[in-house]
Parts: sequence; structure tokens; C-alpha cells
Amino acid sequence: MFLHCVHSQRPTPSVALLHAAKYGGLSAQDSAAAIRTALGVNEIGGLLWTAALDEARMANAG
Repeated sequence: MFLHCVHSQRPTPSVALLHAAKYGGLSAQDSAAAIRTALGVNEIGGLLWTAALDEARMANAG
């Protein structure tokens, strides 16, 4: 999957998180950790990231 946004902020990591959790076989936490590592950041925030993380957790649970 190819996604692009300026400086990988907000949309790209959020969509990647949800995709990795739903289709990549990773847990929500492992997906989030992998994305933060790939971007070289300790934290990613914002409403879209939080919503994607919540959705990924629900996808893993169901």
C-alpha cells in the first residue's frame, strides 16, 4: 500500500495503523510501535491517530 502526506503526519500513519491491525496480522499495539519506529518518533497524537488506534483495538478484539 502506498500513502503519502506531508512529513507523514496524521493521515498516513493513522491509515497504516488500521491497515496493519486489520489486514497485516499485527496487534494494535504492535502496529503502533512499528509505525512509530519507522517514523523515528516516540509519540504520534491527534484525533485521527486516536480513532485509528481505537478502531484497530476493536478489530483485534472481534
